Amino acid sequence: MTVSPPPNRSRRGLLRRLAGWAVLAGGAGLAHAGGAARPKSGDRVVYHIDDLANAIAMIRNLSNHLDARPASTIVVVAISKALPMLVSGTQGPNGNDYEALVNDLQRRGVLFKACGNTMESLQISADDLHWDVAIVPSGMAELARLQAEEGYAYLKV
Repeated sequence: MTVSPPPNRSRRGLLRRLAGWAVLAGGAGLAHAGGAARPKSGDRVVYHIDDLANAIAMIRNLSNHLDARPASTIVVVAISKALPMLVSGTQGPNGNDYEALVNDLQRRGVLFKACGNTMESLQISADDLHWDVAIVPSGMAELARLQAEEGYAYLKV
């Protein structure tokens, strides 16, 4: 499979920041750096992850979820100690490349959102993230918004 090179990093960071703020400003609930999400029928689920130790299990769960319910709309909100799974170059305990695993799920329609508060506290910049990860100002606020305003079911990993 051929993958196009990503646009320059400064543009990537700007797109992510704009996408995250658009969500809070009343934009489409599923806005992300790559454009508006396609409408789907099926489950609407938000996965909340806050510990990198649970990342591989969550990735397996996401894949199983999509195998069983391919029409699902899934959003992953990463906060706290889980955020490094969305940082380019981070590897899992067995040398798994998180970027490749996340990209595979993105190709299947999963949206990933990074907590801006966590990024600030861990000194992670938008340019450090994998391509097509949206940044939201507060991961916890986004979890609440998706449930209250968009009707998403909540799963904690």
